[in-house]
Amino acid sequence: MSFFRFWTFAGCVGLALAAGAAPSPAISSNAHFQFREPRQASYRLETPSASLASTNARPAWVKAWPENGSRYPVEFGSQVALQLKPGTDIQAILKGSSLQLSRIVATDFFVLEAGDAPTALSEAQRLAARPEVLVSCPIRRRQQIRKHGPYAAEPNDTYFFDQWNLENRAGNGAPLGVDLNVRAAWPITRGAGSIVTVADDGVELTHPEFVARASNDLHFYFDGGNGSTNAMPTDPDDNHSTIVAGLALAEGNNHRGMSGVAPEAQLASWKIFLGNKLSATEVQMMDMFQYRSNIVSVENHSWGNADLSQLAPTPLESVGISNAIAFGRGGLGVVMVRSAGNGRLRCFSATRQWPGRHLQQPGCVSVGGGARRRR
Repeated sequence: MSFFRFWTFAGCVGLALAAGAAPSPAISSNAHFQFREPRQASYRLETPSASLASTNARPAWVKAWPENGSRYPVEFGSQVALQLKPGTDIQAILKGSSLQLSRIVATDFFVLEAGDAPTALSEAQRLAARPEVLVSCPIRRRQQIRKHGPYAAEPNDTYFFDQWNLENRAGNGAPLGVDLNVRAAWPITRGAGSIVTVADDGVELTHPEFVARASNDLHFYFDGGNGSTNAMPTDPDDNHSTIVAGLALAEGNNHRGMSGVAPEAQLASWKIFLGNKLSATEVQMMDMFQYRSNIVSVENHSWGNADLSQLAPTPLESVGISNAIAFGRGGLGVVMVRSAGNGRLRCFSATRQWPGRHLQQPGCVSVGGGARRRR
């Protein structure tokens, strides 16, 4: 078992026992040291050990380079990690040594205190040569380890704290459940340079959350007639697309409202519903799926079958979907997001009333929202 894993999972009991204290040994003049980790490992000191030995102020940390081709140095401190073969007497090992027993990590595993880094280096190398020793290495700080990504600051949007789907945490930061962990993604991208399309009943493009990122020529109304670029709400029941667009693209850090998942992406509104009814034909739906697929990054479709089963695309619609996925953005493809689960309560009720019914409706457990049940 490696030293790192053993250190991570073992319980620790702190001790401060002197073990035959003796004067610190002279530092080797060699700039190279060999330790056991538990395999033999060699290091080259950045500052020759002879120079360290000649100074009055012996350092608490010494930089060294692994002699295994690594481009990252380590820093060795004044303590030594020591693991012995089972049954070995630690007091016998430390007899005549200046090292002190500082901590018992686990059975036969110890942390020893040397007082300064040069002494720890020499003593760790000396102990590593003993046959009873499995691990002997100065405690180190590894500069190869990095955080996997920064975490964005919480936006100042008034209701961001209520957006549990983006960050499901208590006021003290404690996790409360699953979320999208969006603040870990925002330092990498907030959607700038991407185009997100909401295909629905028309986005209110003049809304202050969208207006700065909706001034483009990507909007289109795929209706039963000739189509137009007016993809705004036109019916009293055109009240769904703007909400969906808010979840995806609402402007962040503007001291109002909420923040979308991609608050810097460009918005395109594609209108296929008029009120609660689908107004586009299947030919226009085919055109919609592949519309401007040379530049559109993501299509959001928060609609689906009004029944308790999945609704497959028609052959014409399948052509549009296939073209967008295979050829969109020069072969990168268009990401298509679909809603699901809106009918789960109806499905659950039917399953309880008629046991086994869900077996007759294989799509029941993952149901898309209907035209009159859109998210």
